[in-house]
Amino acid sequence: MDTAVAQGIADQRVYSSVLGFSPDGNIANIDYEVTELDVNDARIFFGHDIVPLVRVVVQGTNTVDQLPLDNSISAYPNPAVDQLTVKLDFSTPYSDVKLRLIDNLGRVVYYKALNETISQRTETISVSDLSAGNYMLQVETIDGQRSVPVVVVK
Repeated sequence: MDTAVAQGIADQRVYSSVLGFSPDGNIANIDYEVTELDVNDARIFFGHDIVPLVRVVVQGTNTVDQLPLDNSISAYPNPAVDQLTVKLDFSTPYSDVKLRLIDNLGRVVYYKALNETISQRTETISVSDLSAGNYMLQVETIDGQRSVPVVVVK
């Protein structure tokens, strides 16, 4: 973009971020290919043996374990139009069960804490006021959590 601005093709510089992933773990193997308008431009760019690096090492981010598989969670109809029915069938009775519906931006659009001991329960969630799109139904107990994808259509 610097060359485009210098040649009057663009009226302002554009800055961008690049996120690279290296399957082999060697970040120097990521090719950030940049093509300039002038082949004689000798400036250095990503991919010219310069690898900008911000390394983020994340360990232990999942603070809640996966809910054991012998606990059944189903959501229907899926896709849902007006109401979503959540059926919980736990192998062990749980108290303090939390239900969350999370949109694709990570916002909690529905939350309910079931503060009673539950082994089987059916809960109805109104989705008529929600925008059409993809959501995650998250069920959390003391033993862990599980997320179920849900689609809302209009």
